[in-house]
Amino acid sequence: MKGEKEIHLLVLSPSPNGDGLSGNLRVASLNQKPSYVALSYAWEEPIRRSESVWTFLGLYQFLRQCYWRYLQPGFVTIQLNGMNHKIHRNFASALFHLRRDDEPLCIWADAPCINQENSFEKKSQVGMMDLIYANAQKTYVWLGPKADNSDAAMDFVFSSSRLNMKDLEKVRGAAALAPFQALRALFASSWLSWIWTIQEILLSRQAVVKCGDREVDFQRFVDLATTERAIVMAPPPGVDTSVQWIWIPRMPSFDIMTEWRKLPRSKNPLSFWMEHTTSFSFTLSRDRIYALLKISKAHDRDAIMVDYSEKTSNAQIFKNLAVYFLQNENDLKFLRCG
Repeated sequence: MKGEKEIHLLVLSPSPNGDGLSGNLRVASLNQKPSYVALSYAWEEPIRRSESVWTFLGLYQFLRQCYWRYLQPGFVTIQLNGMNHKIHRNFASALFHLRRDDEPLCIWADAPCINQENSFEKKSQVGMMDLIYANAQKTYVWLGPKADNSDAAMDFVFSSSRLNMKDLEKVRGAAALAPFQALRALFASSWLSWIWTIQEILLSRQAVVKCGDREVDFQRFVDLATTERAIVMAPPPGVDTSVQWIWIPRMPSFDIMTEWRKLPRSKNPLSFWMEHTTSFSFTLSRDRIYALLKISKAHDRDAIMVDYSEKTSNAQIFKNLAVYFLQNENDLKFLRCG
């Protein structure tokens, strides 16, 4: 790719019979405003254990994790432009669930659309993340395949938009009848603690959460989290808040989810984001910086260059970052960020 603002798009072939994955990669210029959707997912197993291993469900989840990790292949084959390629199992699962029966799907996802072995291309494409997600018609958030009664949890989130803080009977009823185990399992998804997903969701025009075959607008999750916070801070009569949570367990992204509409995009410094994402997961140490750069203030974006070359060590990158923070913020509080 040599043109300005050029990206790869995956044209995923339809399959009414559930055949193997296939498609074509094509080059598109964002200047031409191509029509495509984006995918946000974690590079980890999507479904985690949400219950104590000393319970029946927790033991089942633990054994399932062991089965996936040690007995199942970690990669799936996809045919791209007539050649076989290996992709992560979670990404393949997302494609199987998003693939259409009768027409191709044009989608952007980091694994096939960025050459992970080419540090120059990674630098270029990561530098365009804001444009890639902002120009997508919608972003699909992939939580994982159906598991642990996830359909009930997704249906509850969908119906929670009818909750009204002034209607105490509905609030009390929803608090009493919520599918707690299913919600715990749903919110244990690795997507909710994957560091790249923060900028992907903040930069998207519209986000749709997909778990198995269920789809719910991301705004429903935000509304439910906001309602939960309001109830915990000012509990209505009859609602028991002695427990740690009502509908949404406290996961790393809870505060960001409840505040994301208020977060002034591109106004917070990188140090702010690093301080508030200490419990998030990532693949490479330098991802702690680059995954947050596009939602940081303009001065940080301009001053800090994306660098995935092997010649530059992680130690050098974080040393340069420390010098930058000392010169511009006279503070090294980011060192507490891990």
